[in-house]
Amino acid sequence: MVKESYKLNDSKEQFSYAYVWAVASVAGYVCGHPTRMEDNLGIDLVVRKRSKGKGKLRNALDIQVKCCAENVVTMKEKELIYDLDVGNYIELIKEDSIPQLLVLVVVPVSIEDWISQSEEELIIRKCAYYKKFDYSDKETDNKSTIRISIPRDDVFTPGFLRNFLK
Repeated sequence: MVKESYKLNDSKEQFSYAYVWAVASVAGYVCGHPTRMEDNLGIDLVVRKRSKGKGKLRNALDIQVKCCAENVVTMKEKELIYDLDVGNYIELIKEDSIPQLLVLVVVPVSIEDWISQSEEELIIRKCAYYKKFDYSDKETDNKSTIRISIPRDDVFTPGFLRNFLK
């Protein structure tokens, strides 16, 4: 049972990275994996905007990616509620020169329902939401998780990335 759960968690991680990578690609940005040191700081993916001309990269965004089944979040009319690990929360509220986002990819409970494909289309089911923490967000005394809310309008899309990285 532990091995199956581990495989599912690995699949969630890879699926959520592919989701972010696809959105960044459609938006016209370069997406990649962080250095090992950045990974230790809670950064899962980095997105950079290619500047015109010499091909230099600029306008950076560090992303922490989480993936959970739809039965793990509470979907309300205007927001979703998620219990984030305290360690991840603390990394996200630290002030940094490069903006950081949490991207929460919500998937169906069954892995078989995550995608469907035909010659005409590839459908990735459910949705990814983003949360930009404010550096004034409060530290917490919680030991394991902290409950966060994300507006359901804050969908992680190519349009959002283009506006965010202007």
